[in-house]
Amino acid sequence: MSAPTELLERDDALTRLHQALARVRDGAGEVAVVTAEAGGGKTSVIHEFMRRSAGRPTILRGACDPLSAPRPLGPLIDAVGEVDRDLALRLAGGVTRAEAFATAVGLLDGVRSEGRPTVFVVEDVHWADDATLDLITFLGRRIASLPALLVLSYRDDEVDARHPLRATIGELTSAIGCRVHLAPLSRDAVAELALGTPFDPDELWRITAGNAFFVTEALGAGGDELPSSIRDAVLARASRLPEDARAVLDVSAIVPGRIERWLLDVVADDVDAAAGVEICTRRGLLNLDRSGTIGFRHELARLAIDEALPAARRRAYHARALDALRDPPYGRPDDARLAHHAAGADDAHAILHHAPLAAAEASAIGGHREAARHLEAALRYAHLVDDGARGELITRYGNELTMLARVDDALDAFVRASEIFLRIGDLEQAADALTRTGRPLTSIGRQPEAEQRIAEAAELLVGRPPSSAAALVTTNIAANHMLARRFDECETEARRAIAMAEEVGDEDVLAEACIQTGIALAMSDDDAGLARIERGIEVARRVGNDHMVALGYSQIGSGYGEIRRYDIAVPALREGLAFAEASEIVGSMNYIGAWLARCELEVGDWDHAAERASTLLRSPRFQGISRFVALVTLAWLRGRRGDPGAEPLLDEALELARTTEHVQRMWPVAACRAEIAWLHGRIDDELELVDEAMALARRVDWSPAVEELAHWRHVADGRIRHDSELARTPFGLSAAGRFELAAERWAEIGCPYEEAMARYAVRSPEELHRAFEIFDRLGATPMRRRVAEAMRDTGVSVPRGPTSSTLSNPGGLTKRELDVLVLVATGRTNREIGDELGISAKTVGHHVSHILGKLGVRTRAEAAVEAERLGLGDR
Repeated sequence: MSAPTELLERDDALTRLHQALARVRDGAGEVAVVTAEAGGGKTSVIHEFMRRSAGRPTILRGACDPLSAPRPLGPLIDAVGEVDRDLALRLAGGVTRAEAFATAVGLLDGVRSEGRPTVFVVEDVHWADDATLDLITFLGRRIASLPALLVLSYRDDEVDARHPLRATIGELTSAIGCRVHLAPLSRDAVAELALGTPFDPDELWRITAGNAFFVTEALGAGGDELPSSIRDAVLARASRLPEDARAVLDVSAIVPGRIERWLLDVVADDVDAAAGVEICTRRGLLNLDRSGTIGFRHELARLAIDEALPAARRRAYHARALDALRDPPYGRPDDARLAHHAAGADDAHAILHHAPLAAAEASAIGGHREAARHLEAALRYAHLVDDGARGELITRYGNELTMLARVDDALDAFVRASEIFLRIGDLEQAADALTRTGRPLTSIGRQPEAEQRIAEAAELLVGRPPSSAAALVTTNIAANHMLARRFDECETEARRAIAMAEEVGDEDVLAEACIQTGIALAMSDDDAGLARIERGIEVARRVGNDHMVALGYSQIGSGYGEIRRYDIAVPALREGLAFAEASEIVGSMNYIGAWLARCELEVGDWDHAAERASTLLRSPRFQGISRFVALVTLAWLRGRRGDPGAEPLLDEALELARTTEHVQRMWPVAACRAEIAWLHGRIDDELELVDEAMALARRVDWSPAVEELAHWRHVADGRIRHDSELARTPFGLSAAGRFELAAERWAEIGCPYEEAMARYAVRSPEELHRAFEIFDRLGATPMRRRVAEAMRDTGVSVPRGPTSSTLSNPGGLTKRELDVLVLVATGRTNREIGDELGISAKTVGHHVSHILGKLGVRTRAEAAVEAERLGLGDR
């Protein structure tokens, strides 16, 4: 469908896209999604939308490459090339993710466009590389604050539940303001297009099934018979071309996407390429863009021509392209393109050279799927290299599989690599490969197996001199001690690891050693631990290891969060989250976000904790230990609020915890289950789990875990479970029966719920009243009721009006409940209230339920009347 007049039955799609652009002009950036089957007319609709766009928006276009391993950030490079060729060349030459993503935001922030909206079109996102998918997610998170419309097109029939794009679209749900699906053309539309041709409209519609591209290709094929497929239609049109034009068409077909004019001239050097291009464009088989590059009207047409090429001729064309692209007239050689043409030329040595280089470039920018594919291409020819080189390729492949969470495949790769290295007597590399099994195993909670593999690696290096491999092995041994909370053992190995990394000059290992072991020192109350982590972060920044920088922040946040040092934990988590988001480092974003939600819960910021944990748990990319932290956080919150749904979360969390055999997982899930069971009068059901977790905690003498679990044992039977003189935490004081002192300590730390629980345990009228105030302010309905009952039993009046914490609130509501009630009184829906307050509609629903209960009314309308009676309407 090459002409606007042929855009039948697409008016509604165009209208919706123009409406989306109008909303952007009004100040709300958004994402628009255009989907259809292959050949369904997506590109034609988008081009017509751009042609008709009012107000002269700045239009940037990029397309994803139909390569098995596409160029990292190809669409961004294409888009930048339309406005700044030098910057595009710099992007193509390799920059950090943060720089690339910042460049993308700079394209859309309105500065270049002088305040006009920007339309950024990314076509064929079903072919997108991982870095581009991350960029799309990154922009989607920020699009509402940008004067831009991000238009994405893809073949929805090719995106199944396992396709990487599915997760990306899921992440963009709240940012997508316009969804356009292009259905096949109707029988009437096909009949209109067929007017004046010898073809029967009904037969044309039956054969093409209304596929827009197929219809126009069939009509353009000529002849007396309808072609039976798109391929036949394209080949029929191509068969009528003169020799020079057909050669141009064939050469263009070996280059996915678009071919530069200079490259076409080099590869098709035995024909009149200029005349061939003119004929092909005039007949609608190829098109020229503003930059002078040449491409097919549709990828289906390119594939049809490419597949029809004789094998020998195709290899020859690829070989010429390979030679030409090794020394392009501008920019540097693109190893991803060179690897593609090397494969097409069946040039094994070129593949072994360029594919690993392309893999390194893709991995550096976050394109781990593409890196793995490049390495797979190289490994097909690995029999041509020596064992050492083959082992290194397999190790690199395992690293990429680890990043893709393909755990079993990664383990297989590392084991194969270690066997190769052992066979040739390279113990250093064998130990390195075995050590690398630890990360994928730890990520899914198989910690005992990880420790066993790393111990095997250590055995290989006994008695050998310091090396990078030895430093890495020792770092991982120390990290395992840290994870198991064996801090003394961790510090012993830490000093060895750091000294070895410094001696051999391996800064990547040095950064990891400082970060992984510094937190163990910090959690042992040694301030030198924080300084060690900060040193590791500084080293990681210096060598450009963004993942290690993010790990440093997450270790500070989670480690200090575990010991309830929120003054250090929360700033690190917020800074780390911003750093990870700037480069869309998803794993770090998830873990840091989960721990931030945990800290928000503990300091009493329940709304943000609920919103953050719920959002994370809805993400299809949220797994492993990050998921565990969010599950327990949300379960605790639901239990304390009296909301349903805590038990399924805890069941899943317990299943995850049992795979690790670590106190840092078993302890919180046991404590959470005990607390919620106690609130429901059945704590005895959870005491066996409490004792199991206690045994793990005592084995490593981790006081915060021992004392919290002892506290719940004390709650269950009233027996003194700890020596107050030895208590390191307020839970230890509670387990020793020192509730007043525990309450004061909790107040100093900043944990209001735990403070109120301790005050409730004192049972004096004054402490009960203070506990009631805190529970009331938090919205902790079960404990509010329990304290009220205790107050009545001891003859203390239960506040019916405002408590001291809500003197300005005649309804006795929390501040957030008051905000919600004021908006309920205006007649707004839960979704509208959520948008106004920055919380989810589900969270609003919880608040509304609490409001109705506190005000003693049954409906929202009655709540609005009560709000008016209480004088809240003018707030």
